[in-house]
Amino acid sequence: MLFLTLCTVPIYFNPQICLKPILRILKKKLEHGDWLPVEKKANGKISAQKLEDIEKEHIKEVLKTTGWRVSGEKGAAKILGLNPTTLEARMKKLGIKRE
Repeated sequence: MLFLTLCTVPIYFNPQICLKPILRILKKKLEHGDWLPVEKKANGKISAQKLEDIEKEHIKEVLKTTGWRVSGEKGAAKILGLNPTTLEARMKKLGIKRE
């Protein structure tokens, strides 16, 4: 549980609950900033990356670091905090193959 104070009125909320109602309560709008991963398209427009793309790139980087070892003490699954079979399933879903 997180605790917020807004004008001395405490607000309790569970971060696993959708934050949209909380943002309405706080009447704040999130702005795009340097924290948001973006990609430039061929037409020069900038668009936010999909979570799936970010996950895929992160998994590939960890796999490269481990020499494409998925399981074991020095494997990517251990580093990512996943069960090796879960990592293999995500790799298949995201189309990750050894380069």
